[in-house]
Amino acid sequence: MSDQQALEILCARDALHNAITEEPFILAELLECIHELDAQLQQHKQRIDQALELSTYRHSL
Repeated sequence: MSDQQALEILCARDALHNAITEEPFILAELLECIHELDAQLQQHKQRIDQALELSTYRHSL
């Protein structure tokens, strides 16, 4: 996984989180799908961390 791919994944997850917090009603099917995709993302968190070295981003942002 490239650093660009990892950043795109994290940005998409942040955008989804922001959209969910602004939406007053979300269909149960959509929430279930989001939960499943987030579980898949959690399974790959080590690969994302290796691609980005997140500690360097914490200091720069």
